[in-house]
Amino acid sequence: MASDSAWRVQHRRPPPSPAPTWPVSTADAARVVLRWPSRYEWAPAHIYVDPLRTGLHSLVRIECADIPQPFRGVVMLEATVDGQRHEIAVDYGDDPEPQPEGVARASLYFKMQFLHEGYGDDSVVPGGFVPASPSVYRFLTPLRALRDGPRFSGDVYGRFRLADRAGVRRHAVQTLSEQSRFSFRGGDGLVLYTRHLRDIALARVCLDLPGLSPICFRLIDYLAVGACVAGPRPRTRLHVPLEEGRHVTYVPDDLRGLVDVCAALVADETTRERRCRETSDFFDRYLHRDQLAGYYLRTMLDTLTSR
Repeated sequence: MASDSAWRVQHRRPPPSPAPTWPVSTADAARVVLRWPSRYEWAPAHIYVDPLRTGLHSLVRIECADIPQPFRGVVMLEATVDGQRHEIAVDYGDDPEPQPEGVARASLYFKMQFLHEGYGDDSVVPGGFVPASPSVYRFLTPLRALRDGPRFSGDVYGRFRLADRAGVRRHAVQTLSEQSRFSFRGGDGLVLYTRHLRDIALARVCLDLPGLSPICFRLIDYLAVGACVAGPRPRTRLHVPLEEGRHVTYVPDDLRGLVDVCAALVADETTRERRCRETSDFFDRYLHRDQLAGYYLRTMLDTLTSR
């Protein structure tokens, strides 16, 4: 599409990194050396953990090493802090329950799908989450300019693979497709990632639904672009919890009232615009890869040196 190509050629450089939410001094960073595995247990794990590596590389020295990876859905790292070696686990798996053997072995266990109630173990900490692709950083400036523009291509947007969590997803798509109070765009099937990002930017409201995991890439993409988000509350949380009424509007798990919630947000421009500012600010403060790296490093320093 010509319109798709037009915005992609604008401002391809990423915007400046936001001010650190978890600042790490040069002296503190010099206390840490990370050893990163040369291979992952599952090759696509790079989608989840390479953004962390990119951010951490700008803060500390990282050495590539042949580190055993015995746990499915977990990347094992090594951190040397003040001369002491520690094993660090980054659990990116869909299951909200951590790997017991990994928890027992690691000094610090970052869990991306972190249950709200926690696990009763101080070594298991929230791991945050990442966008679907690092290319989102190249397009944040034009995407947000699109989002702030005067034109929308639809009222409510949500695109899902209906094979994942088919029941709730099919119910949502059918419910929104059959009503006539606002337009709904999306449904089943995949499109180019840049097209998906553009559709987010040009929708008044974006629908979040669970997939194989409670929190999906889709939610982080919504926050990155700066969307007005609605959907059921995930069973898991980010390292900084989203606030209902500020960053998202929750609906019951059975989706009762979904049409009413979406219709109200579509009609309320003031609330929508405030939400969009809040969500993009949340991403910049807490979920940008540089911020996640600061959070991980700060957590290592504060936790591992206090034991």
